[in-house]
Amino acid sequence: MAAPAEARELMRRNIDACWPRIEAGVEAIVITASGCAAHLRDYADLLRDDPAYSDKARRFAALTRDIAEVVTAELEAGRLPVIPPRPRTPDRRVAWQAPCSLQHAQGLKGVVDRLLKYAGYTPTPIAYPFLCCGAAGSYSILQPEMARDLRAAKLETIMATRPKMIVTANIGCLHHLAEAATIPVRHWIDLLDEALAETERQAVSAPALTPSRQG
Repeated sequence: MAAPAEARELMRRNIDACWPRIEAGVEAIVITASGCAAHLRDYADLLRDDPAYSDKARRFAALTRDIAEVVTAELEAGRLPVIPPRPRTPDRRVAWQAPCSLQHAQGLKGVVDRLLKYAGYTPTPIAYPFLCCGAAGSYSILQPEMARDLRAAKLETIMATRPKMIVTANIGCLHHLAEAATIPVRHWIDLLDEALAETERQAVSAPALTPSRQG
């Protein structure tokens, strides 16, 4: 079922599509799906023997950033607003499902946990967080029975924490889990976007302070 030649041709097309922007000096190629980010970072290795694309692939891979890295850098640099503390209500208990492509392939452990807390949510620790949910790219299509078994085991550990929502970082995991989950499954960046939008609305609607007149 593998199609390495076709896959490499698609990689070349992606590089060609981005190359004008790369030569114009873009700072990063930002990816919201951790599975795609992990794969794009492998372009340098996958095209290392291609004389026409090996150098371009290395540059492309070096610019690739998972969106969690970008947001964390902005937060640490003080370029994001302070989100007011929110009540620790049950609806803010979320189960963070760290995709294999984020925690293993990219080595970004603990990054999204911090961002969820910044957004006002309470990530609940789940058992065996290192285990796959069963999506694994085309695995859920080629091995559906095994994928369903892995998903059932993952959902059992997730639901044991009684969360109100499952949060992930990869579209494949999101759809795979959502097919069987009894609670919402969302991408973490959507939660942060909503929290930042609410913070902005509150800042706009807050009454302006008028300096008192003295003397």
